[in-house]
Amino acid sequence: MREGFIVPRRNLLSKVYPYAKDLPLYSYDLISAFGKRILIEEVYDTQLNPVDLSAMQAVKDTYRDLKDKPLKPAWYDNLRLPPSTAKVGAASRLSALVSEMTSAYIDMFPTASNVDSAAKTARNRIYVEGLISNGGPAFDTISKMLGVEAAKTLFRHYIFGTE
Repeated sequence: MREGFIVPRRNLLSKVYPYAKDLPLYSYDLISAFGKRILIEEVYDTQLNPVDLSAMQAVKDTYRDLKDKPLKPAWYDNLRLPPSTAKVGAASRLSALVSEMTSAYIDMFPTASNVDSAAKTARNRIYVEGLISNGGPAFDTISKMLGVEAAKTLFRHYIFGTE
């Protein structure tokens, strides 16, 4: 039984999506665009029970001096958990933030509750189907490149594994 997997995307992006552990989805984009470095770290409520995210929040708080990157309102805002952040800054500081946040997340795996994979996948599916129904930057871009049906297959079967 798999516990989760990581899917790299874009400039530097990873998605950690646990299946047998009761942890949230963790995703980050480290983007270099128009001479700026942007980091978008998102922690999504895909767990079955509340989880202590204080270690991730402490990492976020350590980097509060970095400039916030305003994000447009999106359908998934109600699923985004407090450790989520969007920052603009020097590549070295943003990379350090990613490293520390990823470490804090991975450190949660050994003590996280084991869950039924079918129940966890059903919970994960809420996010995935919302993404497909309402769109998002990655899904919209891939839909334009591959077509909507191919993008749905890619997201459901390969990126998120909910089918």
